[in-house]
Amino acid sequence: MNGYLVSGEIILLTIGAGHSYLGERFIFKPLFAGPDLPGLLGSRSFMKNTLRFAWHITTALLFGLAVLLGLAARAADVGPLRPSLLCVAGALLACAILAGVLSRLKHFAWALFLAAAVLVALGAR
Repeated sequence: MNGYLVSGEIILLTIGAGHSYLGERFIFKPLFAGPDLPGLLGSRSFMKNTLRFAWHITTALLFGLAVLLGLAARAADVGPLRPSLLCVAGALLACAILAGVLSRLKHFAWALFLAAAVLVALGAR
């Protein structure tokens, strides 16, 4: 079993779970409580649902990526998977850079994505 990939899997599961829970609690709850949320296609309810599904799609994708890493971690030989794993590592690095730059390193997601990117790259060796 590839411990690097399992560790990356755990990080992505953690990011996904935290993203959904903390987003609902600290972003959506106060955002939706206020009167200033505009309507989308004439409906405030449609705006809420659109924001919510767009937010949670990120979590679903993180969970799916985590499952793929878990499956790759159990492969007898990651050699044939190396290009795909390096692509995943690159995408995670891009997430780290975006989160770091856009939050000016205030949001800790950049560090988690960077750690996952490094672990997946190491696991692809």
